[in-house]
Amino acid sequence: MSNRLTNLQKLQDALIKVAERHFGKRDLSFTVKLPVYGDGPRIRLSYLEKWVYAELSLYAARYWPTAVFELAHEVIHLLNPIDGCTNYLEEGIAVEFQDFFAPQFSGEKISVILPSYLEAQRLVRGLHKEPFKAAKQIRASCRSLSSVRYNDLSRLFPNKDADLLHKLVQECKPR
Repeated sequence: MSNRLTNLQKLQDALIKVAERHFGKRDLSFTVKLPVYGDGPRIRLSYLEKWVYAELSLYAARYWPTAVFELAHEVIHLLNPIDGCTNYLEEGIAVEFQDFFAPQFSGEKISVILPSYLEAQRLVRGLHKEPFKAAKQIRASCRSLSSVRYNDLSRLFPNKDADLLHKLVQECKPR
C-alpha cells in the first residue's frame, strides 16, 4: 500500500474517532473500508455485504488539504450510511464538522461553496447554538441524523420554529 493510502487510512480512523466522541458510536453493522479516489466526494455502500467507504475526488488525490476536507465531511455519512441523498440536518452537521476539524488535521482552511451545503449549515446553526450537541442528542434519541423526522425534532427542540424543523428533515440535494 502506498504511503499516501496509509496516511489516508490513518486520517479516516482519526476522524471517525473524533466524530464518535462528538456524536456517539457509528453503526457497527457496516465495515468501513479504505477510502478511494475517484468520482467523489461521496460514500459508496453495499447493504447486502455490509461495507461502506468514502470516495474522494481526483483533485483530493493531488492535494492533501482537499483530501482532509472531503474526508472530514464524508466521515459524518459513514456514521450511519445510507444510499442516496440525506437530509439538510446531516449535511449541515457534515459541513460544521469539516469546517471545524479539517483545518486541525491539514493546517489549511478550505471553504464550502455549494449553496445547498451552505444552506444546510445555516439551518443546523439555527437549530442550536452548539450544533454538535444537538447532533449528539438527536443520534442518542433517533439513532441517526438521516432517519430523524419532524416529530422527533419538535419533541427534542419544542421551542424551535416549525418551518426550520421541516426544512431540516427535507432531502438536501447537492447543487
